[in-house]
Amino acid sequence: MNRSSLRLLGLCLFFSLLMAAPAQAQLSKLHFGKYKIVSIRPHGFTSAGGAIQVEVANDSTAFDMKEIRGVVYRNGKPFVQGVCQDLHVASGSTTVRAEGTVSLCPGVSLWSVLGLLFSFDINEFTGDIQMKIIDAKGKEEPYEKQGISIAALLHNRR
Repeated sequence: MNRSSLRLLGLCLFFSLLMAAPAQAQLSKLHFGKYKIVSIRPHGFTSAGGAIQVEVANDSTAFDMKEIRGVVYRNGKPFVQGVCQDLHVASGSTTVRAEGTVSLCPGVSLWSVLGLLFSFDINEFTGDIQMKIIDAKGKEEPYEKQGISIAALLHNRR
């Protein structure tokens, strides 16, 4: 696993959190299909930007997701943090492109990330996410979810 693979892991973990959020919020009629990483842009040794495309089936009205932030924890300690640009999800079936940036949390060194090469266990990772969801009428509702199992998310998305 090289540095690009580790950045890819960070993006996957963060965007998995992003995809988990609305499915558990008021938007219970939102379903995710396949997703793929479409770009990765390194920003030095500790952060990267990127984008994913996600197939979305929205059986409800259109809505927006704003101020999207997440943190991925490894064994309960902050490991990777990320932000995502605002998203609009149209009604019906569509493809959504999500762009964001992930970076190592303060106190996490590149050496500790490289240690994952020798002992990687997806069950060590959990995450928190927060955002604002704006419905078609303009009503804004804060959303926050803590302690999301990354292993369960990735297992349910296969």
